[in-house]
Amino acid sequence: MSLVNIHLQPNRALVAVDTEVMYAKGAGYGAGAKMALLPHANALLAIRGINIVLGMTYCHAILESIPTFDALEKAIPGYLRIALDYLDSDAQNLFGKPAIEAQAFNQELSLVGYSEQRGRMCALVFSSKGSKDIGVFELEERDAHFSPWTEAWGDPIAPDTPERMRFISLLQVDNGSAMEPDAPLGGRLLLCELTKEEAKFSSLGWLSERV
Repeated sequence: MSLVNIHLQPNRALVAVDTEVMYAKGAGYGAGAKMALLPHANALLAIRGINIVLGMTYCHAILESIPTFDALEKAIPGYLRIALDYLDSDAQNLFGKPAIEAQAFNQELSLVGYSEQRGRMCALVFSSKGSKDIGVFELEERDAHFSPWTEAWGDPIAPDTPERMRFISLLQVDNGSAMEPDAPLGGRLLLCELTKEEAKFSSLGWLSERV
């Protein structure tokens, strides 16, 4: 399942992810990276889905020397389609079943960083729900994005501090795990504080730990 939470302000963005992953073909659980920094552009990628998608998108951006957030915004849909095609073609080896059965097309990739065109911090969420069609939505100038979240969980508080981000994330893990006990959701909570010129990473402790 995974979680990605974003709190956006014109001059700062907070991005939090969990670390629990499921190994290929359901071979147990471990810890993995669900966000990656492109330091030359001071832009961050964060994934809710399969880590291969994050890795392939990151590698393409590095190999093609995409220089800025605004250029990344244009390039990412194409990178996502390449990753989805790969998941589709190698699904039996990766998942032990067809990609559609493995929900391999249900990917959500967030791009956060400073947009020169907009003159402020920006957050975009690219998604493919059940198909290879890529949708995207942009957060407002002052906004927050919680994923997963449902109305049944109430109205979330603004995660504008590490403490509030952890509070929200614990709710997501508790409620999400009750809905899908086997889904990879939990581990440690990692936070990135991103500005135009700087990125700071920190660990906010454990959300859950499977025995």
